[in-house]
Amino acid sequence: MDTMRDDVSTVGREKQLQMIDSLLTKVVSRDGGSLMLSGEPGIGKSHLLREVVLRAKTLAIRPVSLRCSEGVANDPFALFRRLGALFDVTEPKSFRTDTARFRYGRQTLDAVAAHPSIVLIDDLQWCDYLSSVALLHLLDYGTNLGIGFVVATRPLDEFDDTGTIAHVRSLSHLMTQAPLTGLSKPETSVLVSRMTSTTPTPHFETSLQNLTNGNPFFLLELTRLDSNDFSAGDVKIPRELTNILDQRLNLLKGSETIIAMAALLGNSGDQSIVFRCLLSLGYENVVIADALNNAERFGLLTLTEGRYEFSHALYTQRLVMRMSYAQRGVFHGAAATILAGESRLIAAMAHLSQSAKTVDVAFGRTIALAALGVCRDSGDHAGVVESSHWLLENAEIAAHERVNLLIDLAASQIAVGHRVDGRRNAELANTLARAIGDVEAEAESVMQWSARSDFTPDREPIIAAFARIDRAALSPDTRVRLLSAYSQSVLLVPTEEHISITSGSEIINSFGTTLPGDVRTGSTEAAAWNWDVNATLARRLANDARNEAFEGSTSGITTDTRIQALLAWREAHRSPAHLQRRLEATEQAVELSRSEGRQHEAASFCHILDLMESGDFARADLEIQQLRSMANGGGSFIAQWWSGFLHTGRLISRGRFTEAAHEAQQVFNRGQLADEPGRLVIMLEQQTMILIESIIPRELSELFQGDTQLLANHYARAVAALANAALGNVAAAERYLSETLNVFDDPDREAAWLPTVTVLIEAAHLLGRYDIAARGVPLLEPYARQHVTYIGNTVRGPVRRFSGLAKHAAGDVRAAVDDLLIARNECRRVGDHLWDLACSVDILEALAHTDPKRGLELVPENVIVEAEASEMKWRAKRGRTALMAARMGIASRIGLSPRQIDVMNGLLGNHTINEIAARLGFSHSTVRQESMVIYRILEIEGRTAIVDRARELQLF
Repeated sequence: MDTMRDDVSTVGREKQLQMIDSLLTKVVSRDGGSLMLSGEPGIGKSHLLREVVLRAKTLAIRPVSLRCSEGVANDPFALFRRLGALFDVTEPKSFRTDTARFRYGRQTLDAVAAHPSIVLIDDLQWCDYLSSVALLHLLDYGTNLGIGFVVATRPLDEFDDTGTIAHVRSLSHLMTQAPLTGLSKPETSVLVSRMTSTTPTPHFETSLQNLTNGNPFFLLELTRLDSNDFSAGDVKIPRELTNILDQRLNLLKGSETIIAMAALLGNSGDQSIVFRCLLSLGYENVVIADALNNAERFGLLTLTEGRYEFSHALYTQRLVMRMSYAQRGVFHGAAATILAGESRLIAAMAHLSQSAKTVDVAFGRTIALAALGVCRDSGDHAGVVESSHWLLENAEIAAHERVNLLIDLAASQIAVGHRVDGRRNAELANTLARAIGDVEAEAESVMQWSARSDFTPDREPIIAAFARIDRAALSPDTRVRLLSAYSQSVLLVPTEEHISITSGSEIINSFGTTLPGDVRTGSTEAAAWNWDVNATLARRLANDARNEAFEGSTSGITTDTRIQALLAWREAHRSPAHLQRRLEATEQAVELSRSEGRQHEAASFCHILDLMESGDFARADLEIQQLRSMANGGGSFIAQWWSGFLHTGRLISRGRFTEAAHEAQQVFNRGQLADEPGRLVIMLEQQTMILIESIIPRELSELFQGDTQLLANHYARAVAALANAALGNVAAAERYLSETLNVFDDPDREAAWLPTVTVLIEAAHLLGRYDIAARGVPLLEPYARQHVTYIGNTVRGPVRRFSGLAKHAAGDVRAAVDDLLIARNECRRVGDHLWDLACSVDILEALAHTDPKRGLELVPENVIVEAEASEMKWRAKRGRTALMAARMGIASRIGLSPRQIDVMNGLLGNHTINEIAARLGFSHSTVRQESMVIYRILEIEGRTAIVDRARELQLF
């Protein structure tokens, strides 16, 4: 418990430190006094004693530190004998009489008082009996001598009021009390921030506070677990904490099982429920009441107005873990029965699922069915999973009902991120529905089977299941939904191109080249990417769905089904050529949703993407904020991801990389909760772009080298080419570039075609491979009015910017600059500071050698200066280089040689002739002669006019 860093040991202890300072001030003036620090193990008593020592030494007070231990509690007069030995006080022949002991004690205290001193005693509760007697009788004697006493003890209520504890309790009435309690939530946050050098998330703060109630040592041990997801039921308690918890729980003795029932019911709850559960198990009222009162006396819980609350959630977990498996099942069964009688069905279901069949099956079926209905109505996916599981495993269910249960279970599992289990149960439902000839259920199950399967390596069984269904036998509503889901599944048929999830999202997140040690082996190892998809079939299916939903009789077709048909049509027409019609489709989907007074998550997400691609960022930003508020206020798991991606992409565009990195990390952490974080592969692009545009670490280059599935699709390879080009790794960049060129020939231009081509053109332009970059002119020109986005997280500015780079590569500098200026104006209009700067740098680089004067007129130096003060360091550095090249170009055009330019820069820097000569390695005479030539070329009479003239010529 003494491993906490010194710089965190006083967090939240301002009041106690004031008391300590007050006591030390009295000791300095030889007034004396005493202070008793008390609190549970780990609360920080020993650390405060060390703080006393440090502060005493600064005041020239001599600290005398002693510690009692349980093993020597019966060693007669041990504490005072150790104190006397420190000051060479001669011991009497015997300590058998009070007179001898008190005389020795006074002599010892006299020796201590010879210099301003403070005596510190840790773990006073283990003091030997005779020393506790002497300390009680000699406390006033010592303080009158000017000695300060600071003692630390555990809560005295934990011990029987006999022997040493009786005297320590009496001492507590004589000494100034300084009880230590758990830290508040803000103090916990400060402590964790200092211990880990990172800012904890609100969820992490709340979890830690619930688990520890602010106990500093408990906090320290839990933060060492390297986890961002703590809850009261699944934290692996470190061994050091287990020992401390067990010491406290052992105080309960025979009443532990009663308190375990309260722990089983939760960290806080209704006392009456505890009583009723235990009474049903044969415990007596008086015994239950005594057990609860003892637990309160030992500081394990508090009782207030008919409710109990444990001081630490760790206590509840440890109490439950100490129960036998059989006893746990019996107690859960009793809780389920009592809570069901109170109509608290969801809580009853939670205990029923852990009751190990101790509840009658018929009664359990009643509870589970009722809880399932409540959870369905309220959208409680976790509750649906729990109820469905119990019914499927324990109750006799007809085949039709089993199919529906499996479908509900699969839907809820996918909603909470358990996509592997969800798809498995949907597949079981599909097989069973087909076996019993239920076509409607077969359709529902295959739609659920395909839900959130966008990164499943093998999708052919799902496609085959869609094809087997007799669509003519379906109701209109089900048929439209099936066509929509079928279309979207066809779009995601996997090819040979895969991306490794672990090597993508998790490595890039850790800024390294090897996998972190805690990567879950159960994660999907490869993720399909939607490149060579069957776009023709997908579009036909989506058109059929949309036509039936809107053009024929719409009776019996729900609003959600029509929205799904619109989104399926949108997904089947992802080519940039279809942008306007896509925008109309998502606009219609959003309007349909809002006509019923709600927000459809997928419709909002797709609509935002289309708005951004069309350049309508004012509306897009408003919609992003609404989606974020809805998602964070109780939206689905995937909506929280979506809104995080969107927000991060906009932060990047605005050049706010620190905020973007923080938001991206939150999205990543949220995704870690899923058992198959396939969509997190998007973090590859997201965090790669953050790195490319800011610090360009060497690890980024290393990440994109070697044999890795990470680079197995065109977009990833294009990003790798750009990253390596930015780092100066020409060979690697050109290799990735050549491996991606066939994207130019993609006739369908679906999904990531536009982002990939624009990244590719920028990488080729940066490498000077103008033959490649120039190929983008005819490809991009039709989409020049659009903006580049990819799945909501990579916003790369106007297409016109990349069209300008392609035209520059093709040799048409005038058209290139015109495009870049238009793109820059568009970026400024929508607040995209990163791409505004990128356009400015592109203009400077394009004109630096051909028309440097115009380049400097279009991009004044203040643009680069402002960028250098921002987070956009890489772009700013390139801009500074282009700025200097343009000035060199102007200087050369007016007749200055390279050596004269160097001398002129020295003169502009206000250096002396000698300083310039020394820096450049020339003689004093040479620099003077070159200066005279410079003045003549600049048409000035001397040095005093050089700055103004250089500024006039845009040389400075």
